[in-house]
Amino acid sequence: AGLNQQQQDAVRCVDRPLLIVAGPGTGKTRTLIHRIAYLIGEKRVDPENILAITFTNKAASELSERLAALLNPESAQHVTVQTFHAFGANLLHQHGASIGVDPGFVICSDEDRQTVLRRCYPNMAAKTLRQYLDQISVAKNQLWTPAFSAEGLNSAVTAPKPAANTTFVAVFERYEAALRDGQAVDFDDLILLSVALLETSPDLSASIQRRFQWISI
Repeated sequence: AGLNQQQQDAVRCVDRPLLIVAGPGTGKTRTLIHRIAYLIGEKRVDPENILAITFTNKAASELSERLAALLNPESAQHVTVQTFHAFGANLLHQHGASIGVDPGFVICSDEDRQTVLRRCYPNMAAKTLRQYLDQISVAKNQLWTPAFSAEGLNSAVTAPKPAANTTFVAVFERYEAALRDGQAVDFDDLILLSVALLETSPDLSASIQRRFQWISI
């Protein structure tokens, strides 16, 4: 009730992958929430098998609240609603030791990142330091870091290496070493290291896939 025909069609489309393409304010989130409720209420899908994943904490909070209003509270609390980065952080806290991530790692803020690199290069100009940090972020978002080269991660994720001179690579390696020494990760690592974990841990990857059979983004 309350959905237009296209939204109803999307809610009931549960036998194939579904992509909803629509502009702002057209009810994409509303449709997604009703589709999750339809899976649980009409198709008897276990809420534990549903993952709703978003880009922002605000969106995750809104999804959780609206699901709780639409479903009974017990069902709603068993649906996993998280951001990509929170999902990655949980994976790494639970399983990251297998790729050398300390289970008690801390997550660096942007300010922390600058402090880490400043300690490595006390005399580096502030503008240059920020440029290196930006380049490191770009590299990590292409799923590349020097620390994984020897382990063959690059071939596993088939991601291109960014163009980088030897100075940048040296800075990158020193920054990564400083993070590891401090039992820390940066925000980009929450995605990069999660990919590394799943690519190099087939049993874990299979168990995640068995659990989350219904994924909404």
